[in-house]
Amino acid sequence: MLNAMRRRWSRIRSVPWWVWALLAAWPLFFFPTARYFVGFEHVFGDDHEATDYWSAFIKSEPSWELWFEAPAKRGEEITPFERLGPEWKLLMLRYCHARYGTEDVRQCYEHLEARD
Repeated sequence: MLNAMRRRWSRIRSVPWWVWALLAAWPLFFFPTARYFVGFEHVFGDDHEATDYWSAFIKSEPSWELWFEAPAKRGEEITPFERLGPEWKLLMLRYCHARYGTEDVRQCYEHLEARD
């Protein structure tokens, strides 16, 4: 048993230093790159269930923004685009572009309704 452990340890020590450096440095490359392509959407549950959760999705275009929320979808109801305020309309357009790859509000609302 002790000899087997010594052999295993000698194999581990024989690995070149640059392999250990690559193993230690891969998160420095992976996590910023993943953030560039993956987004998280805050999904609100309906009024009867207190279920709020975050859903991961692949962005239609890479961006540094990580957290998204559909301003028109709060709880069970979907607010019509015309009833949103000006800043909420801009947030909705940005959400539609990142999540669904469209700037057509009608298509975005169809996607939102289909998810329910």
